[in-house]
Amino acid sequence: MQTKLHLFTKGPIPYCWSYRANQLGAATGVIAQCLWFYVGIISSYTFKLDGNIDVLSGISRQSRQKCLKRLHDAGLIKLALLRGAYPIVTILDAGQAGRRNQTPTPTALETKTFDALAKAGTGPNLRETNFQKQGYSHEKQTTLNFS
Repeated sequence: MQTKLHLFTKGPIPYCWSYRANQLGAATGVIAQCLWFYVGIISSYTFKLDGNIDVLSGISRQSRQKCLKRLHDAGLIKLALLRGAYPIVTILDAGQAGRRNQTPTPTALETKTFDALAKAGTGPNLRETNFQKQGYSHEKQTTLNFS
């Protein structure tokens, strides 16, 4: 890879995707960062890797393959292995990344005190916040489609 000072990693890189990738190990986190570099260069979430990833990451071919397999097993990427060639990688939706084995978490925190006040008709109405007045809703969050 030639010295190209004008190249950079284009963002935003989804936090939950990056966090999950970094939890898989240091080398896997480096490979994950390199994959996002490719996304910025190619402007697509599906791309074929080349020899530059080994130079960019500083990781051996065997370690790179293990890292890609870990990212695939975690549900962060889709990996198409080609015999005798570099693999084709698709970065998957960050909203669903790594959620295969996780239990769902509650979206709203409520306490019995607030429920009792709301039922009694006294106290602040916590369900109607400024966010909801402006049209924001947890149910209507935008999801990214990487296809």
